[in-house]
Amino acid sequence: MSRVVVVGGGVIGCAVAERLSLEKHQVTLLERDQLACRASGAAAGELSPSSLASDSESLAMFPELVARIEKDSAMNVEFRVQQGLKPAFTSDEARTLNREGGRWLDAAECRKAEPAISTDVLGAVLLEHAHLTPPQFVRALARAAAARRAEICEGTPATGFDITRDEIHGVRTPAGNLAADWAVIAAGPWSREVASLASVDIDVRPQRGQLAALDPGSLVLKRSIFWSNGYLVPKGDGTVIARDAARARSQTCAWPRGRKPAARVGGAAARDG
Repeated sequence: MSRVVVVGGGVIGCAVAERLSLEKHQVTLLERDQLACRASGAAAGELSPSSLASDSESLAMFPELVARIEKDSAMNVEFRVQQGLKPAFTSDEARTLNREGGRWLDAAECRKAEPAISTDVLGAVLLEHAHLTPPQFVRALARAAAARRAEICEGTPATGFDITRDEIHGVRTPAGNLAADWAVIAAGPWSREVASLASVDIDVRPQRGQLAALDPGSLVLKRSIFWSNGYLVPKGDGTVIARDAARARSQTCAWPRGRKPAARVGGAAARDG
């Protein structure tokens, strides 16, 4: 059994803590604020595999993980497996999507599957994907770890590391030092800052993104819709989560001239820019 200190209370840190506690290690997780209060808590919760076989294998393992943590934490993470659409609006996009494989729907089939989609659609690939509610998932991982005697310390930053001859012996916090055989840095875009406390440079750079929670009113979006730099995801509470990386980069809500939306949700539009 090893003494492990995990720095970071997002999805990766809590998943590491959950797994290591399952394997009987002595785990302490440090979160400088609250669990899932930053990037992990703001995510849409999409589990969308790419064309890589390893991605599909990873998604296939998720139901077992969800069943375990829901049982151990007595929480519901709202995990759902469903179908999504990746639409094409130009002939080039249609050729590219057809090369990627998957079931192709023509324009009529696409609009039948998702009435909210733009009439400009030429077709779409039908995707198998899943999603969950990120804040609940992160807290369930932490609670499952705590049920196996992991110590979850919110409001407790790592302020330094005790290292001798390239071996770690402890992690420093404002409340005192924690003995450690291993330290796991899982602080997301702040990992470089944390690693610098150990005189280690990790080339981690944040990527900006923006999400909006939309009220679709009477419109019903049945499936998630994906495009090259964004998506629309219907959630269990009736809202639709929208992401568009192009808007995040330009920091504007104006729609680019000459572009039409992939779908309309409560007056809001989303389409590849």
